[in-house]
Amino acid sequence: MRDVPSYQAQLTALFERHRSVSQEGFSPAAYKPGLEAMAAYDADLGYPSRAFRSVHVAGTNGKGTVCSLLAASLAARGYTVGLYTSPHLLDFRERIKCVDFSGGGSFRMIPEQDVSEFLSRHDRDGLSFFELTTGMAFWWFARQRVDVAVVETGLGGRLDSTNILRPELGVLTGIGLDHCAWLGNTRAAIAAEKAGIFKPGVPALVWGRDAETAPVFARVAAAVGCPLHFADDNPGWPLPEEGLETPTRYAQNLRTAQAALALLSACLPPLPTPQPLSETDALRRAASLTGLRGRWEWQRVAGCTLLLDIA
Repeated sequence: MRDVPSYQAQLTALFERHRSVSQEGFSPAAYKPGLEAMAAYDADLGYPSRAFRSVHVAGTNGKGTVCSLLAASLAARGYTVGLYTSPHLLDFRERIKCVDFSGGGSFRMIPEQDVSEFLSRHDRDGLSFFELTTGMAFWWFARQRVDVAVVETGLGGRLDSTNILRPELGVLTGIGLDHCAWLGNTRAAIAAEKAGIFKPGVPALVWGRDAETAPVFARVAAAVGCPLHFADDNPGWPLPEEGLETPTRYAQNLRTAQAALALLSACLPPLPTPQPLSETDALRRAASLTGLRGRWEWQRVAGCTLLLDIA
């Protein structure tokens, strides 16, 4: 009988065969911008990217937080939600999760046996680490029959592997100077790259207006033909006991998620089942519900309330 490699052996081989940016930086082996290889891989997998609705999230700061808030809130509405984020902290499987309330649970990471099955059947030469893991996420979400997936870009937007999706909503969080060698040396140039997730006819939501980036978003949206919304036009709703009315970056992330949820109410079919958890409670408990530690996570330490919202 042929020996079957253990999960850990397969994971070690994955990191050796497909070098990641965290291992090698943005070398040609680890970073392969462009959608052609990812589109071909998706076709080889049977187009899992088309099997579920999605929300696509890009930006410099706040992507993980907004993804966590959205996944928790959509699960609170009764949806089964896929959540794809990067990087992981301790366990590779943190990248690919399902968030729901079936059986009283919250989040489930992709099981080891499913990672092993995917790598045994669908590993391909020439793919980047991120292309392979994106294919794995979409394959698993299709297998889980998720109602909607919240998908975070890896780098930029226009040439990111996740940009093969045709989502229900594209979301852009705050824009800063990041990865300038690949995305551009100004916030306006970086905004244009990240606005590459805009799709014809698909609503796009931007965290807010500023003089440098708002004209870029307006220009790209007009050229693409997508409705453009700004989160600071949405009043949102506060979490009163946490006192988040102040215009901090944390409130910015919350307002962006709330505006996205308002737009998604018109995009996603309502569910006949009652909500298992209020949306306010879901927002407050996002980190524990999604397993994304440090993204909108409240802690009580020495009698003080701390909000951890970490890039």
